[in-house]
Amino acid sequence: MAAFDEAASMAVADPQVKGVIITSARPEFIVGADLNMMLAIEDAPGMMRFVTDLHALMRGIETGGKPFVAAINGTALGGGYELALACHRRIAADNPKALIGLPEVGIGLLPGGGGTQRLSRMIGVRNALPFLLEGKKLAPAKALAAGLVDEVVPAGELLARAREWLLKDGAATAVHPGTARASSCPAARCRARPATRPSPPATPCCARRPSATTRRRRPS
Repeated sequence: MAAFDEAASMAVADPQVKGVIITSARPEFIVGADLNMMLAIEDAPGMMRFVTDLHALMRGIETGGKPFVAAINGTALGGGYELALACHRRIAADNPKALIGLPEVGIGLLPGGGGTQRLSRMIGVRNALPFLLEGKKLAPAKALAAGLVDEVVPAGELLARAREWLLKDGAATAVHPGTARASSCPAARCRARPATRPSPPATPCCARRPSATTRRRRPS
């Protein structure tokens, strides 16, 4: 991860670089984090440093000021798909054997690289739940229909299309869709309204009911 972070930082800092294509030389794009590496982390502070560094990497891609496009040549699962979510465009090769999704719940985890936030803001909380809580995975064509990727192209055209997007539309659309698109969470929309308008009660998707110890008692 450190080598990738260094390469991404160098690309962002280089004035000659117009944008970045992230792809893989292997049949798969990225199939998730190395669980053995994570199991080797012995304490909570170590895990916190790992997660903090991961989030800093993703935010650096989002906010570096240059467009990043994920050219998804094969299966993109877990952290691999979270990396694609941090990019400004996701283009997948039309490979029916490839799968795209966030399967962490299958081993008792939730996505830890920002997928819970980015996917929910892209396609809405309700639409994201099957991917976050059930580990649903889709082939590229169905992933396109569900909003998980922006385009599906023939495998032989993947890099050419990614480069075309970078040079033509990348600079103008470098704002990450997750921050540009309005959240589907009702309470988030309420917070965005002017203070002079009363906000309706928060809905269950965004707010927890007060515990028994915090509820007000009625006057006797």
